[in-house]
Amino acid sequence: MKKRKKSKSTLSVATGIFAFFFLLSACEHRQQSTVALDLPPAATKAGVGLIHFNTDHSIALYRSPTDSLPFDSLQFVVEQRGSNRGQCKFVTKQLKDNLQPYIMDSGDSFENGEKHRQMGLIHFAPQITFRVSEKIKDGVFIIVNEQKNETCFVKLNPDNDYTIGKDKDAIFFDPNFPDTNIDNWYLFETWPQAITRAFLIEVPDATLAYSKPDGDLVKFQNIGSALFNADSVYKDWVHISNQMYVNEGEKAIDTWVKWIENDSIKVLITLNGGYE
Repeated sequence: MKKRKKSKSTLSVATGIFAFFFLLSACEHRQQSTVALDLPPAATKAGVGLIHFNTDHSIALYRSPTDSLPFDSLQFVVEQRGSNRGQCKFVTKQLKDNLQPYIMDSGDSFENGEKHRQMGLIHFAPQITFRVSEKIKDGVFIIVNEQKNETCFVKLNPDNDYTIGKDKDAIFFDPNFPDTNIDNWYLFETWPQAITRAFLIEVPDATLAYSKPDGDLVKFQNIGSALFNADSVYKDWVHISNQMYVNEGEKAIDTWVKWIENDSIKVLITLNGGYE
């Protein structure tokens, strides 16, 4: 007896059922991948300072200081192929595109690094820096997403503190030339420390300048186009000068401005040699 062939309608129904379950599965997977992490908001938008990490070691991320297990980790993976070979990839399983820190730089590829060396520069290292919302005994709340102001907690081992044995007020730090024998180092610095060690500082055009903190207003033309250094901080005020950057015949600007106001950092800083 000959076997009957399946009808086209039967095959069509089976194909339709398979397609339905495939789409349902894909939809569920898409929903799972975009589930909100429900991370706590920062207590302050400005934060209390910055924290820098060595990109040779992964960073465990916790929702709170009391959690025993991290909800995610930040891995630093070196690109092995293509034009980006040698650059650092910042890999997370949960945060993904929500990882938007204060500074995240992949560093040079092997090709670009060689070009920079031929220009008399260096092979620039990757960098990761977070704004710190709050610092407590066991670690720091970091702002992992600067746009959403979301935080998570990083536990810190005090033995890995970059500042061990150093003068914290005159510390040298550049991720391209780490000045420490500590392998898995981290460096926390307050905003005043970061501002006074900054390679250069800029201020918006509308910045009000004063003769001293809460002193008389001083008017300067084109203050927003000038480059400054800072030498001292007093409460919410910073003393800035462009003496290092003025051309011959130009008048230097020497003044006090607010570095923080209404929970917002008012000065723009470039921390490391102008190449971060």
